[in-house]
Amino acid sequence: MIKSHRDFLARSAVERRCIVQNTWCEACGEADVGTESPREYEENGRIYVEGICGRCGRTVRSEVIEKDASQ
Repeated sequence: MIKSHRDFLARSAVERRCIVQNTWCEACGEADVGTESPREYEENGRIYVEGICGRCGRTVRSEVIEKDASQ
């Protein structure tokens, strides 16, 4: 399982804000806690954004599902 770095800042500001704000923290058991220091990468054909929970400081990871532009 090799992680390939992706440029999170290449996304639009609206898209970045949406991804960062809409997170789930397993440690807190809470949704929409926010992600600090987001890093984007691809692993096994899936895109993830990983960072620090805005509430408890533990690592959070969200899968990014990109909508097909033709839909």
